Amino acid sequence: MIGLIQNKTIYEYDIRSLILAFMLGEKIELTDHVDSIYDFILDVDYKDQEIVMNLYKKGELEDEIQLFGDYENKKIFKNRMKQGIYQLFSKALDKQLPWGTLTGIRPTKIAFDGYEKGESSEEIIHRFQKDYLASEEKARLCTETVQKEKELLKAFPYKEGYSLYIGIPFCPSTCLYCSFTSYSIDQFENIVQDYLEALLKELDFVAKTYAHKELQTMYIGGGTPTSLKEEDLEYLLYEVNKRFPFSKIQEITVEAGRPDSLNFKKLKILKKYGVTRISINPQSMNDKTLKLIGRNHFAQDIKEKFNLARQAGIDNINMDMICGLPEEGMEELSYTLDEIKKLDPESLTVHALAVKRS
Repeated sequence: MIGLIQNKTIYEYDIRSLILAFMLGEKIELTDHVDSIYDFILDVDYKDQEIVMNLYKKGELEDEIQLFGDYENKKIFKNRMKQGIYQLFSKALDKQLPWGTLTGIRPTKIAFDGYEKGESSEEIIHRFQKDYLASEEKARLCTETVQKEKELLKAFPYKEGYSLYIGIPFCPSTCLYCSFTSYSIDQFENIVQDYLEALLKELDFVAKTYAHKELQTMYIGGGTPTSLKEEDLEYLLYEVNKRFPFSKIQEITVEAGRPDSLNFKKLKILKKYGVTRISINPQSMNDKTLKLIGRNHFAQDIKEKFNLARQAGIDNINMDMICGLPEEGMEELSYTLDEIKKLDPESLTVHALAVKRS
């Protein structure tokens, strides 16, 4: 267990994130005094233009760092703060992190910004290592990824248009790991129509406000949009199509993640309205795990609904999986990958389980 003492909370999120990067799964507890019950205690004392950080191990002082400057200005000071925390824990644990101090940010954003400023790949890699203490391997991976993304974006006039996300906050049930807004379709069926009517009013506003721009991509997510009854799903697509003609949109994705929300009629409705891509999400192909995380279906159901979607004429299917689900190791993860590979979806999205605070 880790103790955290602080007289201000300005960097608490960053401190917690970085400590957990070193010690995944450890409990971090706020305290007001040094106590040997904690494996480590980080005492962060904010003074006038100075931060003093003391790291205690089992109640004994392990190391100390002083930082000087305007720490209230997070934009210019946050990196220095995180470097100090990294230095303390890296030395105490004799451990380096491949991504260094990078937490809470998509690392490709740093590389994109660098290229926009005219920096070379080597300059960006050097900055990753100097400012964020990332390894050269990860820095190069990041710049190579961005170069490929930039090539793809050359053919897509994203700056001239916009993308639209439409949220349907209903599901057959709420999965154990889910932090999205999601309500049981069975319990809240009586408000579905009211929700759809409110949603359409908002879409009227969007259509009017962005009339001068071209809608390029649309994502209907949730929740699970296909948990709607057939007539409600068709009504939704019909009304959205009236406001934003699907024939003019490059890609329309509908989240159909839960196989227990799908049937052939719903899949034919998606095909009828020109949905170009759906997502059928196993998360795991291990029945034991599916039961543990609250998904009311089996791996066989995923395969059956995937094949049903093919029969309905849907030729662009994504599948999601999550690494690090409860009681899963490499063997279970490899099995999930092998089973998904047999189905041959057009794309696979791999998530890492992130346990959020609260």
